Amino acid sequence: MIDQNNYCIGIVPSNSCIERIINFKSQLLNKHKIKFNNNNLPFVKLIEPFNWDETKEFLLVDSLKKYSTQSFSFELEFSSFEMISNDFVLKISEKETISNFQRSLKYYLEIHNKIVFENYSHDNFEPKIVLDIDIDNTRKLNKIWNDLKENSFNIHFIANKITLFNCKSNNWNIVKEFELE
Repeated sequence: MIDQNNYCIGIVPSNSCIERIINFKSQLLNKHKIKFNNNNLPFVKLIEPFNWDETKEFLLVDSLKKYSTQSFSFELEFSSFEMISNDFVLKISEKETISNFQRSLKYYLEIHNKIVFENYSHDNFEPKIVLDIDIDNTRKLNKIWNDLKENSFNIHFIANKITLFNCKSNNWNIVKEFELE
């Protein structure tokens, strides 16, 4: 049996942005008396998670290393919240640059690694930062959503590397980071 794991490729914000996101989330959870339940690093998912044989992880690493040398850094800005399927997310402000980057990355992985993306569409998987707040209480969910709609929260940073993540036990762990030109 092949040992398949979920992998994801994303962009990790700058340390100062990570700190701001974590502090904001912590304040929100404290305000609503919700236990901090997820310590995943906030990151921008570039493509939907996919299965990959862990014993062949080196092939994925090699491909991403080559891809990153052909790609350039770009600026990202997040300025609004959205609720998608009971997840609170920070939405990207300008999508054109990252959409082109995503399309290029997906195409590269499809050609070089024969990865078939199940949810592939020409519109692309929408990049966002998920706040990872697990709540099964609809009333609390709505209260938090109302709170988020009233808040302004803006972060921006230079995306100068992509990161390969592996998901084990519902935690996204960094496998390797790749500097962009």
